[in-house]
Amino acid sequence: MEVLSIVLPYILEIAATLILALLGVVGAWIGQKLAKREQLGNIMRAIEHVVVAVSQTVRELNQTLVEGYKSQSADGKLTKAQIAHLGAQLHILTMQKLSDPVVALLEAAKVDLNALIQGVAESYLGKQGGHCNVEKIEQGD
Repeated sequence: MEVLSIVLPYILEIAATLILALLGVVGAWIGQKLAKREQLGNIMRAIEHVVVAVSQTVRELNQTLVEGYKSQSADGKLTKAQIAHLGAQLHILTMQKLSDPVVALLEAAKVDLNALIQGVAESYLGKQGGHCNVEKIEQGD
């Protein structure tokens, strides 16, 4: 009985230390999962900003360039050079609308902004009843 009374405080101290360490590990794991969820939420909000910026830019280009190009053409269709110019303008004007933190977040998440911009534009034009032959936007930095 005397040995147990001597050893018991040490056993309880070791058990308490192990429990605290376990709680720390579990807390860190939960914190990491919550941070990952928050990061994914931020990425989705950044993509929503891109979608809004692209749809605004497509409407602007339609009003400022596309209608003029089509009216100048005998068949009312765009040339490949005009399509390429629209694709470049789409990228430039959309990027100007995006804030630096949005761009930085998407680049850190390895999101291909060129493909995202092009895909959103094609989807938007498809929903509007138009069609888009925008060739892959080549960007030289």
